Amino acid sequence: MGKRRGYFRGLSLVVALSAALAPWASEPARGVSNPKKGLVWAAFFSSQDCPMCRNVKHLLADLRKSYRFRFKQFDIDNPSDYKLFERLESIHSTGSFSVPLILIGNSVLMGERQIARKLEGTIRSLARSGGSPLPYLGAPSLRKSVDRQTDSSQRGHESDGRPPTIWEEWEKVQAFFEWLF
Repeated sequence: MGKRRGYFRGLSLVVALSAALAPWASEPARGVSNPKKGLVWAAFFSSQDCPMCRNVKHLLADLRKSYRFRFKQFDIDNPSDYKLFERLESIHSTGSFSVPLILIGNSVLMGERQIARKLEGTIRSLARSGGSPLPYLGAPSLRKSVDRQTDSSQRGHESDGRPPTIWEEWEKVQAFFEWLF
């Protein structure tokens, strides 16, 4: 009985110390800042022969000077960028996309007017809430060895442009372990 009481006293001491130190443990170290905190990323789709795209690109350059804002540009005149543009259109839209187009946070901004009206406020809001990573642009291609073992019926999501379901991902994990062992 004495050993059990000693065990519970020790356990209660550990719990009490953990509760007392918890507020300090959750605070970031003083003087150490997160360099990515507040950084906002966007994907910008444009075309070389689009005058509105050039205007939006100038706006993006100005916003980079005022905010912690970065963007990755895609030119739909490039076949691989156009394929990505079409795939994202099938994921994010029931209509059709046009350029200039910006994906930022959970927002899709299309056309010079809408981008000029909403982009700065969206950047400001996302920066205040801690920043935003580059929006989802599709899954990277699978390893070739796993790809060879799965037939096209198991890769249905890749052809229709949507993200894979949890079950499709589970099948990939199973195929990888079968290949590994």
